[in-house]
Amino acid sequence: MPDALPRAACAAAEAQGLQAQLLLVSGPEELEGAFAAMRNARADALIALGVPIVSTHGAHIAALARAAQLPTMFARDGAKFAPLLAYGTSFAAAVRHMSGMIDRVLRGACPGEIPVARVFQPELVVNVAVAREIGISIPSEIAARATHLIR
Repeated sequence: MPDALPRAACAAAEAQGLQAQLLLVSGPEELEGAFAAMRNARADALIALGVPIVSTHGAHIAALARAAQLPTMFARDGAKFAPLLAYGTSFAAAVRHMSGMIDRVLRGACPGEIPVARVFQPELVVNVAVAREIGISIPSEIAARATHLIR
């Protein structure tokens, strides 16, 4: 199911007593309408989960969010687009792990005998400059937990 991740995120938000609004955007031409819908719903924040929309249009999404003064969170590798927050395991960390597995195979290891591994190195990137731009302050507890602070 292509929308399983957004639906799981909505269920998790609702379990925390938050009202989630699911907006599925398939192309950049739908972004303005999505932001209008968020304004009409008086959204407090945006969690952008979509791939490939965030990976190809993340800078535009983050710019629209900053213009709307909407705190935004992307997956870890979306930090380069300047959302307020980015969280998760870096794709680069996963690739480094995969390259080690490929090396083992090229050195003669049987692929079926290499244990399945889960790469989980969560990182939190906090963009203090964006926080200042949209007029919010980052709680010290969040700043202390950040793996990277962008000033």
